[in-house]
Amino acid sequence: MSNNQNIYQKLFKLKTNQTLPSSQLEKPAYFANILRELIDRKIIKKISPRKGQWSYSVINDKALNSLLEKYNSPPIRDIDKVEATKYFGNAHLATDSKYPSIPIRTTTKGVKLNNIDIYDICKNGLALYLPINDKLNKWNLTGTICLIENQRFFWEAEKVHKADYYLYLQGNFSNKVLEWLISQNKQDNSFLYFGDYDPTGIKLYLRLKQHIPQCNFFIPDNFEELLDKYGNKNDLTKQYRDFNNLLKNEKNKDIAQLRKAFEKTGKTMHQEALLI
Repeated sequence: MSNNQNIYQKLFKLKTNQTLPSSQLEKPAYFANILRELIDRKIIKKISPRKGQWSYSVINDKALNSLLEKYNSPPIRDIDKVEATKYFGNAHLATDSKYPSIPIRTTTKGVKLNNIDIYDICKNGLALYLPINDKLNKWNLTGTICLIENQRFFWEAEKVHKADYYLYLQGNFSNKVLEWLISQNKQDNSFLYFGDYDPTGIKLYLRLKQHIPQCNFFIPDNFEELLDKYGNKNDLTKQYRDFNNLLKNEKNKDIAQLRKAFEKTGKTMHQEALLI
């Protein structure tokens, strides 16, 4: 279930009952933040404990109805910063961007984006920002595509692997960017993911892999050597539970290889180590 579907169900339940105990509303954590915003905007109020438990009650049905219409409009989708400000008064509650963009560069002569020769633009150390939205999402890539988690690595990725395109995912990429990447999932294209060798990087990779099956995690031949030399043992200790849950997926050959290296060295590693 998406965040928006979960939000809709909770808001609808609150509207139907008018009053609900906090135990039915305050989890997951992001919804507790939304409740605080709804209180500040005088759409609901928090009622003193009855039998030791706080409750929430509706005080502005009209405003709550507007939110329900928003979250139930087909298809249910994420909201951007303008909509989050409109409905909650807080842009930080946005779950997506209406006009996301993705930086892209190339170091290969003749590489084109649609009919644009982007090598001429990128050869002087520049990158393009592609707007990804309903009107301008017709960009087509053809060739080898590197998907990169971190900005620093994005600017020097060709030192590690030659490809037609380098795309900077800007960390946890939006749903719209993912939809566009899925549209590039063609027979002649290959995808290689460059992320941190830690739970966050693996989660992002598995999100891509779920929708783009031929996407592989870049693991260099000397990975264990790099991990042992530049890895961080404290990070693995702090994130052990996350690792343990993630690395159970041994059916994925990349995950199985990473797990073996993590267990052998007891360390995690940031992707910037590939540039050393």
